Amino acid sequence: MKATNAQAQLASEALHELARKEMAVGPALKVRKILTEISAQMKDVEDVRIERLRHAAQVDENGQVQANENGEAVFKSDESRADFGTFYRELMAAEQKYTHMLNVADLGNMQVRPGVLIALGPWLADSEAE
Repeated sequence: MKATNAQAQLASEALHELARKEMAVGPALKVRKILTEISAQMKDVEDVRIERLRHAAQVDENGQVQANENGEAVFKSDESRADFGTFYRELMAAEQKYTHMLNVADLGNMQVRPGVLIALGPWLADSEAE
């Protein structure tokens, strides 16, 4: 199954919400597998984002990105801000391959917000597939 990094980011938040609920061992292990897989990818995405941000933004003597009073990065120029924005949109639109999924049946009678189901996107299948 393929999903974009943006989809993975949303699914991660939804899976963390599911992880706080009571569920059978089998589905709980699936949630754990999916979270582990997504977390590894999101760490890589964040590492790449920070590395590119350090090149586009002003950094202090310790190599830390300088932030303005709103906590936003201070870019070297408007061009570097635009280039970083383009890079970030492409990074989040990039597709990755994932191997684990949840089935609707795994959720059983669990009470789940519709937003969680929407955020799970491609990680939630109607049939018995993993």
